Amino acid sequence: MKKTGILQWRVEYLILPVLLFYALTLLWPTIRMVLISMPDGDPLKFYRYILASNLYQEALARTFYYSLIATLGTLILGYPLAYYMVRGKNWIRLAITAFVVVPMFVALLVRTFGWMMIFSRTGPISRLLLEVGLTDELIKLMYTTVAVQIGMVAVLLPFMVLPLYATMRRIDGQLLQAARVLGAPPTAVFGQIFLPLSLPGVFSGIIIVFILSLGFYITPDLLGGSSNQVYAVLLAKAVKLNSTRPAFPAAMSVILLMITLIVLTLGARLISLNSLWAADARQELWQAQLARRGPRRWWEQFRDETLTTIILWIGNLPRLLQSMPGIILASLAVIITFVPIPVAFVFSFARSIFLPFPPTE
Repeated sequence: MKKTGILQWRVEYLILPVLLFYALTLLWPTIRMVLISMPDGDPLKFYRYILASNLYQEALARTFYYSLIATLGTLILGYPLAYYMVRGKNWIRLAITAFVVVPMFVALLVRTFGWMMIFSRTGPISRLLLEVGLTDELIKLMYTTVAVQIGMVAVLLPFMVLPLYATMRRIDGQLLQAARVLGAPPTAVFGQIFLPLSLPGVFSGIIIVFILSLGFYITPDLLGGSSNQVYAVLLAKAVKLNSTRPAFPAAMSVILLMITLIVLTLGARLISLNSLWAADARQELWQAQLARRGPRRWWEQFRDETLTTIILWIGNLPRLLQSMPGIILASLAVIITFVPIPVAFVFSFARSIFLPFPPTE
């Protein structure tokens, strides 16, 4: 017993270098940033200025709006994509996994450049709209709200798909098979068994994508231009303009950090933060989490009333129409995730500085 206790004591001390590393690289810089943001005399003057300024209020509101759209868009496209990654045939799983994972190894700037080419006045979308007669001239989609939203959804989509995939893989297939044997239609199996068991992954993905969206910088800056600046873009400009006076950008950083912590705290009341790293699909654990955090009654009411009605209505549709929305959404998710990469590659060979489509030799 004594040797076991000594061994356990030594193993626990192995974590000390990791804690020291995080203390030096994360905790201390954060504390120092907070101290720098509060100058002598009037420690809160920069906070009052930022929160009272129309420029920063609009940027914060725009950031929240873009984050909500990105979170909703990635969820709508990512859920069917993750479903086919788990339940599809082998070649479908391999293809979707490649299209989702490969873009994560491509630089964010390269993927954003691909979207810049797609949304440019001489890009493929503008050309297509002109050819089919929907527009009378080439249109400019760059530096618009739509461009920013599509770009953010495309870039952040893998961060929604992976938590969903991790949760769906842990769902016991015997539960689904038992429901089918007992005569449950496919829509009921999905809506009353598979969907509730996948909710930990849904909320994990929502929290991850929303928090990443709050500090998103490159894609909104390049696709949105000066008229669609988010808070992170203004923060980057403040750092450049106040290199010798860091108190103001430090205050901006602290505000963004506090917003992120608030989102995490609210998310922790809905689902255990452990699910962000290891999503658990066990029904009893999920029910216990909901019971502790309050939304269980809301979810049960939604499931028993609204969701059941929707499932019964969908179940009366032809089989092809039942699966068609999921196929369309999954295909669209693959397209917007992967297509900017070959587009950026093709345009890299263009000699013209105006980047026409198709590229010139």
